[in-house]
Amino acid sequence: GPAQHALRRTMESFSRSCRFILICNYSSRIIPPIQSRCSIFRFSPLKNEDILERIHNICNKENINLLDNAKDAILYNCGGDMRRAINILQTAATIKVDIDADTIYKVTGKARPEEIHILLQTALNGNFLEAIQKIETLMNVYGVKPGERVLMVGAGNVGLIVSYQLLQSGIVVDRVVEVAPSIGGYNVHAAKLRRCGVPIQTSYSIKEVLGRDKVEGAVIIRLDENWMPIEGSEEYIKCDTICLAVGLTPSTRLLAQIGVDLEFIPEAGGYIALHNESMETSVKGVYVAGDASGIEEASTAMIEGKIAGLASAIFVGRSRNKKLLVGYRKELSQLRAGPFGKKPRIAKEKIAKLLEENHA
Repeated sequence: GPAQHALRRTMESFSRSCRFILICNYSSRIIPPIQSRCSIFRFSPLKNEDILERIHNICNKENINLLDNAKDAILYNCGGDMRRAINILQTAATIKVDIDADTIYKVTGKARPEEIHILLQTALNGNFLEAIQKIETLMNVYGVKPGERVLMVGAGNVGLIVSYQLLQSGIVVDRVVEVAPSIGGYNVHAAKLRRCGVPIQTSYSIKEVLGRDKVEGAVIIRLDENWMPIEGSEEYIKCDTICLAVGLTPSTRLLAQIGVDLEFIPEAGGYIALHNESMETSVKGVYVAGDASGIEEASTAMIEGKIAGLASAIFVGRSRNKKLLVGYRKELSQLRAGPFGKKPRIAKEKIAKLLEENHA
């Protein structure tokens, strides 16, 4: 900030008569002009046994009962920093004398390792929407930050909305990168990010994730008109979290198990269940809505759910309100009438054609 630039000028003016020693936890937060004028010494984190020895000493003198799982939690949260470990212990001791792991995670506001493992495994399994929901749960329910500085991959509505939620949680979103030449989400979401100073870079992809045991940065690269990487366009990004808001796929596992006809429709996001305008699949009495019928917006999924619910009620004789069903279909068509509805319209046309061919 301005203070560092002022310090830089002071260092330049008095370099012959004065020496500066700067001690910090994150050297990356020191501006490059100051770093270039310094000899940088990096100290490795303390060993766990050294931290535990000091913690045990404090607990004995302060009559604090620290459970074994709390010790593990302190070691995990302090990252080899003795000062941080003591601060965590002191804060926890103000809550209760018998300190367990739950107390440690409450005072640090960090997610448990097992929760992060589940989140990562969910993403690696291809369930990106569920992974996004888990991040939102960590932020909204537990008040836990997934990181301090995030690189968002994907400029669809999910990526744009979650980026804004991260900003509201006090997390820095370095930028949003999108492989496509244009933003996939609504402009209203993109505009909110831009007003907050978050750049959105289209025709960019992530090339490499950097770090040891944790994310410490990433390298992004520009793509040409054929979606191929442009050598020499690499750019290093300092971040501790990478959020993948890409690769959403229809949820069709249960439908496949009961023999519903599935077809690959690129415009719908992958393999989806063939269905008619009442959302009924090839298996009589089985209806779909939302991701099972194709990747679209939440508003579309809600109306499809109304159509599927009412159609199934009519099927079992619990309703005769076909007029309302027609109204829902009209509302759905209006939602898909704009430019953002082009892909869903193409998808539904293909679905109708395939359904007709399969059951001709």
